[in-house]
Amino acid sequence: MKPKQPRKLQNAGLTVIHLQIMAIPNSTLYPSPYDLALMLNSKRTQLEERLNHFDHTYTITASNFIRYVPSYSGQPVWSEVGDDWSTFKGALNTYGNLYVICVKKSEDPGTPTAYQVWRGFTSRNVETFSGRVEVSQASSEFTVNITGLDYGTEYNGYIIGGSVHPGFPDLMPDSSVVSVSFKTNTPPIGKTVKRFFC
Repeated sequence: MKPKQPRKLQNAGLTVIHLQIMAIPNSTLYPSPYDLALMLNSKRTQLEERLNHFDHTYTITASNFIRYVPSYSGQPVWSEVGDDWSTFKGALNTYGNLYVICVKKSEDPGTPTAYQVWRGFTSRNVETFSGRVEVSQASSEFTVNITGLDYGTEYNGYIIGGSVHPGFPDLMPDSSVVSVSFKTNTPPIGKTVKRFFC
């Protein structure tokens, strides 16, 4: 029986980790994320103690997220409806996100703010049906699906767009909230519909 040959270890490669540090808007309690990232250079000894194979000679760099507010490339619209679901379509002039909420027409207190739509709340800050889609290509149509709606019910949908800023997107102004109305279908007589709740 031949002795096993020792295996050669491959040369270790370089792994660079990218971190996103999010700021709370209008907060003055902490340094900016940019300054926090640069401050990590003075903590390299502590990082080396906690991270295996951390190169303490590596200079940590920082870059600011350039804030921007997208706009619509054509008006968002209500698209399709089913027994307990609805879809909405919209396009932005750049990458970002589209946010949608649905409120029963009989319980709708009025048009919410852009911030409320983003959070999935009605204008009275009550959580409601909501969804979002990431818009990864400018001027291309993307679809938002909302499920779990009641059958045969009239709804108002509200749509808004925002940036991809992590944590706190830059939202369009409140005047850009688009409102659409629709009604879910009523299942045919005799059709058994199974609803699942978690």
